[in-house]
Amino acid sequence: MSLRCKVGMQVLQIKSGAGNEGSIGEVIELLGNDPVYLGAQWCKGYGACWLVQFPRIHKIYGGPCPPVTACPVPDAWLMPMDGMPMDENIDDEIAA
Repeated sequence: MSLRCKVGMQVLQIKSGAGNEGSIGEVIELLGNDPVYLGAQWCKGYGACWLVQFPRIHKIYGGPCPPVTACPVPDAWLMPMDGMPMDENIDDEIAA
């Protein structure tokens, strides 16, 4: 199985069932398929799942859960940020 992400990588969450699209986090650990985390099964049927650390509290889909900053996210819902341009590297002017 080919995965998009790896441990330590900065990632952008591109899909979410709870409105977390656009969140940037760091991949902590590969949890595998349909992992149990915080006493609940996550990412069921979505393939490989990573534990991702976010800088702010992350919304959780599907019921009451303690506020978390790290949560499981399917690999397919994450985009690696390696090689992506960051705002400070973008030149707004075009040389003539």
